[in-house]
Amino acid sequence: MLAHPEGKSAFLSAAGHATGLAKALLDRGHTMIVSDAFLTGERANREAQKARPPFSNYFTTYNRTDLQERVQDLITISTFAQNYSKGRRVILCGSGGAGLWALLAAPVVDAVGADCDSFDVTSDEALLAPDLFVQGIRKLGAFEGIATLAAPHPLLMHNLGTRFSTKWIEDVYRNLKVAGALRRKTQKLDDHAIEQWIAGLKFK
Repeated sequence: MLAHPEGKSAFLSAAGHATGLAKALLDRGHTMIVSDAFLTGERANREAQKARPPFSNYFTTYNRTDLQERVQDLITISTFAQNYSKGRRVILCGSGGAGLWALLAAPVVDAVGADCDSFDVTSDEALLAPDLFVQGIRKLGAFEGIATLAAPHPLLMHNLGTRFSTKWIEDVYRNLKVAGALRRKTQKLDDHAIEQWIAGLKFK
């Protein structure tokens, strides 16, 4: 399954044919799912987003923020795919900002490839951006802490930049003796490199 902030259009031509990574994976015989997550792609609605102030009591008490809704969409689709395919592996790859969504959904899928978008996890201001805000995420270890729950499943984190710590997750994978299942890349990987990573995945 592929995720992108622009929705499924990022992986489809104007005629609706698969392009880029989606086409490469289809050509290898993989089944592919692309979708428009909450208020993205064809479902994008700026007025609806403006009407959802993430810092109001309404949201910090019991409503899901935009990021939580998008992650829930990925979880719902992944769970459906696992059930419908009768146990086939579900691999989630997030591009651009959707790589952070993928990290938060990592515990429910069989492998994750996440573009970490050179995100600065040391910045509270960055974590308070309306499309990334999740109440209490810092107490959970931010994106790294939640993604750690994916261990020992394969996890690719690329485009880390210089301010996205992975020490905690490295320690967990090493202590579980599955350090090889974690791959870290400071730079952004191209579609071919991600396709090759998927092709080489091994599951225990």
